[in-house]
Amino acid sequence: MHATAETTAREAPTPPATSTDLVLVHGWGSNRHTWAPLAGALAGQFHLHYLELPGHGENREPWPDTPQELIDSWVATLPPKAIYLGWSLGGSLALLLAGRYPERVQAVVTLASNPCFVARADWCTAMAGQDFEHFRQRLVRDPAKLRRYFAGLQTLGDAKAADVRRQLEAEARRGEATPAGLAAGLDTLAGLDLRSCVQQLAVPHLALFGQQDALVPCAVADSLPSRSSVWTLGDCGHALHLSRPEAVAARVVDFALQRHPATAHPRKKSAVAAAFSRAEDYDRAALLQQEAGTALLQRLPRHRVDTLLDLGCGTGFFSQALKSRCHELIGLDLAEGMLRRARANNGDVQWLCADAENLPLERDSIDQVYSSLAVQWCEDLPRLAREIARVLQPGGELALATLGPDTLWELRAAWRAVDAQVHVNRFATHEEMHNAFAVAGLELVAHDAERWLRRVPQVRQLARELRAIGAHNVNPGRQAGLTGKRRWQQLESAYRAIAGDAEDLPVTWALDFYRFRKPH
Repeated sequence: MHATAETTAREAPTPPATSTDLVLVHGWGSNRHTWAPLAGALAGQFHLHYLELPGHGENREPWPDTPQELIDSWVATLPPKAIYLGWSLGGSLALLLAGRYPERVQAVVTLASNPCFVARADWCTAMAGQDFEHFRQRLVRDPAKLRRYFAGLQTLGDAKAADVRRQLEAEARRGEATPAGLAAGLDTLAGLDLRSCVQQLAVPHLALFGQQDALVPCAVADSLPSRSSVWTLGDCGHALHLSRPEAVAARVVDFALQRHPATAHPRKKSAVAAAFSRAEDYDRAALLQQEAGTALLQRLPRHRVDTLLDLGCGTGFFSQALKSRCHELIGLDLAEGMLRRARANNGDVQWLCADAENLPLERDSIDQVYSSLAVQWCEDLPRLAREIARVLQPGGELALATLGPDTLWELRAAWRAVDAQVHVNRFATHEEMHNAFAVAGLELVAHDAERWLRRVPQVRQLARELRAIGAHNVNPGRQAGLTGKRRWQQLESAYRAIAGDAEDLPVTWALDFYRFRKPH
């Protein structure tokens, strides 16, 4: 096993002493130098460790008999807890390690990796077995010719094919893999079937794919569990990190920071309430909120209940639909301005202006709680969970839609390239949500996640839309006053570096839908 934690002066600055450990595992036929384009951006956030596969780069050790033995040899010398970033075969091995040693893995990021690289009878989203065997025979006949062929496959369809090929050639000059190492690597790739491992993965997982990838179909993304974060780069082939290093680094950094954040400063609830109260055109602008609320309605139990609480009711957009499901409806919101509009439109609802973390309701008084896209504005999730558990009747249910940590990641990452201030909210992970409500005594009945992609012509349009629904930046330490022209230009440029060649800017909304029940 060959591992190193050094970075050269050209590759990256010295990371902070408190930074998270990030272990990078290259792909088949590659070596540690493949990560050079990412190193500068990643080293500012992580302490980097490089692994080289047997027979690759400077590692001339033979492959162990099994992939499990290789993984076991790694953990002996690597940090006790780290994020693993692997490309292709390296990603598969990172998944194997995460499944075998979850206590040593904070998260795993895979680039152009297939849980099962070679097609099986029940798995066609992969390289055909016959094609793989022909590839293997080429290695036996002429290793040098195969390397050139493989470079062509990696760049096929990539918008920056020529540049990627030059980088692959430069990387090869710094350490070619041995024929024995390549053969053993192919055998490992052919034998790995990590589909069940991915489904049962106990750590956060980010999977990146190239839409033009000739080796790993981007349709693999559809087979991943909903809790996995997925991003497909439309103009990339197999070597995502060489084609779009700035975008890949931005995505990896944001993924890690949202799941392992620094200590956050709480927002003032008065500022949150005021922002939503001022959103006069909320119902006209809040199309996503309406779609999410409708999707949550479809997940509600069908039976009619006595008392239903619409927690974070806003303007009462769903009051009519909810009233048909109960005898008494209570609408509660923190923003008095929202409730004024709700009262004007719905007279036969009990409207309450109150804090969800301090509910003015009696214990065991509510049969069902419906809450759509409100929980993410609460500051103390465990306290919120305790309050909901307190007011629910035994056997009562909570139906909840909230935003996941991948929401608005493009905007967050673009701002990170402009300054170090907080511009976009952090959203709770599934683990945080589940733990908070479990400790409060509520049982998880169901959870599913959806990723909704919207597009805007420019970043100012996105900012206007967020302000129209009261969801703009109200975080402490935000810049006072208007954003100047130069900063808008910097933000637009950083966002487009992430978006690639897309004319409109992508905006990710990650929706988590939950149902919890209070035991009898």
